[in-house]
Amino acid sequence: MKKVFTVLTAMIIAVTAIAQDDDYDNLLIYKADQYWEKLIREAVKLTTKTKSKNDALAYY
Repeated sequence: MKKVFTVLTAMIIAVTAIAQDDDYDNLLIYKADQYWEKLIREAVKLTTKTKSKNDALAYY
């Protein structure tokens, strides 16, 4: 029973760790393609949202 609980817990943690927002993928693409104006506009949009306001990736 202890092994089953451990395996289920590990699976739940793995699934939640993979499921991240795709908001920051656009920032990385714009940075790689050197679209600085689009990068700044998208970062400003993300930093004004209350959901992602405290995330450090949007400020980079």
